[in-house]
Parts: sequence; C-alpha cells; structure tokens
Amino acid sequence: MTPWSLMLVAGAGTFLLRLSFLALVRGDVPLLVQRILRLVPAAVLAALVVPAVVPDTGAGAADWASWIRPVAAVLATVTAVRTRSIFATLAAGMAALWLLSLLT
Repeated sequence: MTPWSLMLVAGAGTFLLRLSFLALVRGDVPLLVQRILRLVPAAVLAALVVPAVVPDTGAGAADWASWIRPVAAVLATVTAVRTRSIFATLAAGMAALWLLSLLT
C-alpha cells in the first residue's frame, strides 16, 4: 500500500467514525456522554505530558539529572495555578528546565 493510499484510507476511516457519532446521536447528547466527554482533554493532556516528564530509570536509583524534568514540571504547574497565565507558565517551566540543566 502506498503512503498516499494509506493516508486516504486513514482519513476516510476518521471521517466515518466522526460521522457515525453524529448520525447516531440525533438531537441533544445524553448527559452521561457529556460528562464523560468533559474529561477527555485532561486525559489526552496527561497521556502526552507524563511520558515526557517522568524519568525512565528502570528499577535502579535515579540520579539527579533524571529528575530535572519533573522538578521543572512541578514549578511550571505551581506557576500555572497561581498566575493562570500560559506565558508565565511556559517561561517558568523553560527557565527552570534550563537552569537545572546548567547545574548538572
């Protein structure tokens, strides 16, 4: 299968899945489905962020360099909660990551 045909098949499959949801749900979306769908963005964000932040050190003890990303992530999270500013969060997280990297 060529890459172009694979992309067309994947695109058609995605379109049909979305269309099936719209066709099955006529009118209002049930309350239970609405409540579940509200949790999807948080779950997707966690699935994208956690593997990049949590150190993969195996069963042995982790050294300091493997904890740079989690420490920077905690500092960015604290900044996000306190300021509610995306720019401040990114700046604090990147600054912490760079400064901690310089220390190792």
